[in-house]
Amino acid sequence: MRRFLLIFLFLAPLVSRAADTGYLRSLRERAQSQALADDPRWRVLLHMKKKWGGRWESQVDGRSFFLSPIGKTDAGAELDATLTAFFEPPPASTETLHPQSLFPARYAYLKETLGFDGRRLPEIQSPRLEKWRNNLDVDGVSLVFATAYLNNPASMFGHTFLRLHQRGTSRADPLLDYTANFAAVTAETSGVAFAVKGLLGGYPGKFSTHPYYMKIQQYNNMENRDLWEYDLALSSSQVRRLLDHLWEMGPTYFRYFFLTENCSYQLLPLLEVADPTRALSDGFSWKAIPVDTLRRVLAEPDFVVARRGRPAQLKFIQARRALLTPAERRWVKRTSRSGPLPSDAGFPPERRALLWEAAYDYNRLHHKFRRYGPPAQEARERQLLLERSRAPGPGPDVSAAALATLEPPEIGHPTGRVGLGCGRGGGQGFEEIELRTSLHDLTDPSPGFPRGSRLSMFTVKGRFLNETHRASLERGTLVDIVSISPWDSWSRLPSWRFFMGWDRARDRLKRPAGGSHFTLNGGSGLSVETSGRWPAIFYARADADLGVGGVFRENARVGLGGTGGILWASSPRLKISAEGGAIHYAWGQVDTVTRWTVVAGWSLFDRWLLRTEFSRAGVYREGLATLNFFL
Repeated sequence: MRRFLLIFLFLAPLVSRAADTGYLRSLRERAQSQALADDPRWRVLLHMKKKWGGRWESQVDGRSFFLSPIGKTDAGAELDATLTAFFEPPPASTETLHPQSLFPARYAYLKETLGFDGRRLPEIQSPRLEKWRNNLDVDGVSLVFATAYLNNPASMFGHTFLRLHQRGTSRADPLLDYTANFAAVTAETSGVAFAVKGLLGGYPGKFSTHPYYMKIQQYNNMENRDLWEYDLALSSSQVRRLLDHLWEMGPTYFRYFFLTENCSYQLLPLLEVADPTRALSDGFSWKAIPVDTLRRVLAEPDFVVARRGRPAQLKFIQARRALLTPAERRWVKRTSRSGPLPSDAGFPPERRALLWEAAYDYNRLHHKFRRYGPPAQEARERQLLLERSRAPGPGPDVSAAALATLEPPEIGHPTGRVGLGCGRGGGQGFEEIELRTSLHDLTDPSPGFPRGSRLSMFTVKGRFLNETHRASLERGTLVDIVSISPWDSWSRLPSWRFFMGWDRARDRLKRPAGGSHFTLNGGSGLSVETSGRWPAIFYARADADLGVGGVFRENARVGLGGTGGILWASSPRLKISAEGGAIHYAWGQVDTVTRWTVVAGWSLFDRWLLRTEFSRAGVYREGLATLNFFL
């Protein structure tokens, strides 16, 4: 009897293992017969996209995401390896994750399609996974768009992330919700190295979850960016799938590309996992501008069920400041100084709540909404709040005024633009073609974009000269940014410009041929806005310019100077920009060059813009008319 028991104990695991192997073989055969490796639902779980030549490859770059050595390029091998891993014995420690728990979305998909027998393939429970699900406790999802922030290269085009609605919280009060965010992992936020590495995929990009109030603090408060929330029509099972796949994404990474596989694009496959009937990520192979990904989601039938705007904190402050008299504004500014607080006794009691609220706003704005500032700052904030509590009655509600300033980002023109034009310069005529990949110019239609802004990247302009029958590259823009923000003593926003690319030194030529050189220039200054029937923005800035090329003596020139200009919208369809200035080049090609440009943009009808431009640089003069189409 004892011998029989020993033999049984020895053979039982072998019999069980043989049974497991047989069941695994059966599952593999069924998966093959159903062609699950070619199922779009399986491919989207692996983030696979078809490459040139028809081959498939996953966009995930983290090795730990794949259970097969060739899983990145072979969906069938990854499916076989996944099924094999699901048969592994339970881990000895609850802190160790079984493959079923590492890949819960894969497990749920294969269990549904293959009909797992729980007796032959027991489901392994993970306390860590269940705790994570329960902590988030999600019952809905919103796509959130943060408007453009030109002062940070990583956010110049805007940003999108997901808000995960916590069960039981109000849609109007979501501070305790969590967010799902994809971003590049780097301590750098600016500089040439940051731009180059971001364009070439030099940073890893990872998914993470953070409380929503932290995003509001960062975007709404510190960076003065509006937030737009778009509630998505996802069922409870689809929300569960999204969360399970978000869990799968946590340990891995993608190479982060600013223009393609970026923060906004990577949310689309995540939403496709939730609802595989929606092919959201198709068509973004060469650029994925955040507002374009938002429009793609909005274009899906019955997918977005509600939209809400959340104005930047600065807009509430400006709305409250608009209610103050000049004397009250001066009093508010005095409250930020060190020392005793000024008395409010000289103001009517019904104005005091507004005054102390505006004073608190001004103090927070002056210190950039930092959560933890110097002790003196925190002490002053407590004093202001204490005085506000003593003021009678509620302050005026400025929510409606702040909301009235919002424009949904999706109403703006498409981000690409192609133009065909003709003109005359340097004594001969020419034809021109321009392709701009992104995003907006000063004379483009302004709805949906920051006012007084230009953001152009990877713009190519070619020209054919009629007299010499010569075709040439007229300009190649890597980046061209202009931010013209009207100055006020509260927000203190500067106006600035930065350009890097290839251009022609027209001031060195009497005819528009030759003179191509690399140029880097920029400057900073101030602008003011006039009110009235036709408001305009006047600006002035100090500039620096570097040119490198054979057209100059010493093959380079460096100069300093200044520029002044005006932006004027004479009607909703006509915008005019006039700019002039001078640069004194003190090194290399020593010279003083004056330049001026006048540009008018007429919005003809949907997607069409007629643009006329007259310019002078040194002795060279030019006129150009271009018909542009937004795409």
